[in-house]
Amino acid sequence: MVLIRSNAVTVWGGFLCLTALLLFPSGCATLNPGAQKSTPVIHPDSSLDPVSSSYSPDFTTDDEEASETNTGENLENRSVDTLVGSLSTRMLVEEARELACTGALQYKEGNLEGAQSNLDAAVLNLQLADLPDYMQSIGFFQPYLPSECASVDLQKAYESILAMKPDDPVPSENIPDAGDAFKPADRAFIEMEIVRLMELLGENSSREDELDVFTSEVTDFINYFLTTKREWFERSYYRMMKYRDTVDTIMSEKRLPSELSYLAFIESGYMYQATSRSQARGIWQFIRSTGRNYGLKIGTGVDERLDPIKSTIAAREYLLDLISIFGSQSFLLAMASYNAGEGRVQRCLRDLDNPFEDRSFWQIRDCLRQETQEYIPRIIAAAIVCENPKRFGLNVMSRQEITSNYDIVVCPQRVRLSSVAQAAGIDLKILRELNPDLPSGGSWTPVYNTHLYIPHGSLDAVLNALEQMEKAPEPTFSGDYHVVRSGESLYSIGKRHRIPYKRLADWNNIPPPYKIKPGQRIYLQPHTTTASASAGPENSTICTDSLVYVVQKGNYLAGIGAMFGVTARDIMKINNLKRGIIYPGQRLVICPAHRVEIIKHRVTTGETAIAIAGFYGMQADDILFANGLTERDTLHVGQVLTIYRKK
Repeated sequence: MVLIRSNAVTVWGGFLCLTALLLFPSGCATLNPGAQKSTPVIHPDSSLDPVSSSYSPDFTTDDEEASETNTGENLENRSVDTLVGSLSTRMLVEEARELACTGALQYKEGNLEGAQSNLDAAVLNLQLADLPDYMQSIGFFQPYLPSECASVDLQKAYESILAMKPDDPVPSENIPDAGDAFKPADRAFIEMEIVRLMELLGENSSREDELDVFTSEVTDFINYFLTTKREWFERSYYRMMKYRDTVDTIMSEKRLPSELSYLAFIESGYMYQATSRSQARGIWQFIRSTGRNYGLKIGTGVDERLDPIKSTIAAREYLLDLISIFGSQSFLLAMASYNAGEGRVQRCLRDLDNPFEDRSFWQIRDCLRQETQEYIPRIIAAAIVCENPKRFGLNVMSRQEITSNYDIVVCPQRVRLSSVAQAAGIDLKILRELNPDLPSGGSWTPVYNTHLYIPHGSLDAVLNALEQMEKAPEPTFSGDYHVVRSGESLYSIGKRHRIPYKRLADWNNIPPPYKIKPGQRIYLQPHTTTASASAGPENSTICTDSLVYVVQKGNYLAGIGAMFGVTARDIMKINNLKRGIIYPGQRLVICPAHRVEIIKHRVTTGETAIAIAGFYGMQADDILFANGLTERDTLHVGQVLTIYRKK
């Protein structure tokens, strides 16, 4: 049998390492010279992507390999002391095995939600155990499962669960007609609630015929929630009530209606671990680019989309931007754009006879795809039922009854669940029963700012005890910088984060031979201060390193902002735009949040957008967008493309 050396060492080293962790308190360390230590996750979640254990080709050059050798940082030269794990590492791995087995058994029973929670918690433990990256995949754990659960292929089971979205939109033809499910008085109540909610959301321009059709659609969704999706709806209701006060407070700070909380209800069912097929995550279902554009750190060891407080603040700012872009007080337009994308809504608005007066959801509804047309009635239906659960026969407590029977504690740090239970004066089992969305075998609160139901009257005791509680291991990577650990080199840090080590040296002013020391911060992007368009009116006319961007066909403000790390409102402010309407050929002043390299690329024979993007280390979509092209357009030899690359 012929094996590539790196793969062979990885596999056998992993078996020996994990076996040592399970059998001996002294633990182990990486036995793969090419593998680096893992980075713990700040915001774990039960839809955490499994880390592949397959071999990945190195992106570095021979010169860089030689440099690592010259710096003498190979693992073979390190002392034994740097390769020894701790007792806490062993305990985390043992717990991960138990969680994986529990998840496997739940998968066999068809309890996919429980299986996902436990498998996610197992992956989290492997990451917190400070194991090498190639050992953090749930599938790597397969040989160590107890016999009763070893028949389940963990990797395949986990991937099949992650491939599912908690509540994919259901096509309208599959939504049963409510028929006679509601009495005339109930239908009249539903219509009255629709009108009330529409006014709160800034949309009162519907005609009577539109309202009749919309009322029928909302009624059908209410019936659907009360029948086919009743179990899911009731679970989501209780999850939402844990976050409702937090969301209401954050929205009210900018005078946004609290009813926007029902957008997250439909997006995720308030499952902090929700992950869609497009890799949108968290209760507000942010994709990576939008999350980063609104201040959420997303990268190795951190994903603030899973933090319910930070993600809610980001969602609020995004909705405010959408309102600014469309120049309308209609939050229905903003909500439709949240689902369809602002570019699609802007194109629909341009097609109106009078786009400056008829800026409402009703005027563009037929222009939107079916999923988005149904998105708004789903949200309104959820709002009506959640605010009137008893009227519609739900076997749940009202919001007032919940606050009378339970307190809700927010845990800013990740702490042991057993410590929370002890402070609240209850058994851990009862804490889990009050919070069934917790991983059934996990030891820690799953994310920063975890919200927990606790018995009424115990809030002060828990809050007083939080500061003294044991905290989960902290990551060494914040999303912006990496904290050097013993035995690490600049080369190994660059390899972990896929950044050439010489570029890291340049960004951090580290001269050859690139010596670093434990505890030192290594910034993973240029560490410079750039003036921001949002700094205030006095800075809104000029900024450091400003550039002029010429609007291309198909561009929209948020998309342009994403290229330069700013928001649509930033661009509107610096260019004195009253509305979010832009047109091809328009020149916009941009104050990028990072240094930008402008490249003119002339297309040669056989080149494609994907090939060009790969050459510059970018995404093809970004290059196409910046040049007014789509994936259907053909590149021509001699065509000049403008590329905006982050330095």
